[in-house]
Amino acid sequence: MLKPAPSTAPESKASSHALLPYDPGQSVEALRRTYPAMDFIRLSANENPLGPGPMARQALQRMPQVSRYPDPAGHELKAALAAHLGVAEGRIILGNGSAEVLSLLARTFLERGDAMVTHQYAYSLFAILARTAGAACHEVPAQGWQPDLPAMARAVDRNTRLVLLANPNNPTGTWISQRQLDAFLGRIPAEVPVVVDEAYLEYATAGAFPDTVALQGKYPNLVITRTFSKAHGLAGLRIGYGIAREEIVAQVERLRLTFNINSIAHPVALAALQDQAHVARSREHNARERAKVQQRLSELQLQAIPSMGNFLAIDFNRPAKPIFNQLLQRGILARPLASYNMPNHLRVSLGTGKENQRLLALLEELLPKP
Repeated sequence: MLKPAPSTAPESKASSHALLPYDPGQSVEALRRTYPAMDFIRLSANENPLGPGPMARQALQRMPQVSRYPDPAGHELKAALAAHLGVAEGRIILGNGSAEVLSLLARTFLERGDAMVTHQYAYSLFAILARTAGAACHEVPAQGWQPDLPAMARAVDRNTRLVLLANPNNPTGTWISQRQLDAFLGRIPAEVPVVVDEAYLEYATAGAFPDTVALQGKYPNLVITRTFSKAHGLAGLRIGYGIAREEIVAQVERLRLTFNINSIAHPVALAALQDQAHVARSREHNARERAKVQQRLSELQLQAIPSMGNFLAIDFNRPAKPIFNQLLQRGILARPLASYNMPNHLRVSLGTGKENQRLLALLEELLPKP
């Protein structure tokens, strides 16, 4: 039986003064106020360069009645997701982005004195969520760039109430296979929820990528989070979802704010879900550009961590911040990774073909000649 954390008194929460907020990076809008003449390309937020698909665009043009509150339960989208995934509607959680679903899970299962297990290069929001709940966050050292799953399993102890992974992982782009995930889940106690964040799932082209929905039949403590922000191109509408057994969903629903999915996001996400042709186009575009950019980086004697996401973490073999600044001054916004203890890396989202060509041309110009 999975047990949620009991309600926690305000004084037992981590002090807000001691918490560092999640850093979403610089916005193009703010940069344009400083550099009004610059035509910026944002390759820092892992957005879909193709934008939303035609069905979602059509739904956006049909403005809903915004003077009325949305369906508080999101039944229509839940039903569509359940049908798409082949699960019961009661297994779906809707969130204001998958980040809200992750936050709800942390608030449900963690309190002061508890522990969460993740890994060294995990999405930085994971640790923030644990510390916000007053829980310890055990970031297990990686093997190379990959999470050390056996070591993570060994780190789970009697205080562990939650395990978090992202697959593919942000910011490295690394991924774990069906066999690896199955073996890992088999070593985790059944009462400890294991959350696998699959924000970049649709971009994964590896043949051995896990079927996590199927694995839930074997491991009822497995929770999946996904989003419409990436391959569906709806980052600005903030809509994501989770898939879990009904007992977990019922626990999480007690903390979910009413009307957390707005009247515009709901029908547009519904249309985007139906437009799987656009998802396929986005995946194909990303795979093609990922291969082209990786090849050109290799020719420039730069290494990128092998990725199944819509981004590459590029190793410059020296501090990357000066290169970040030089790219910024020329209109390209990338993401420094010093906060992940990766000071020599920049994470670069894969844009349109033209945007990627501009990035590569600038890198060739900026890098010292042999």
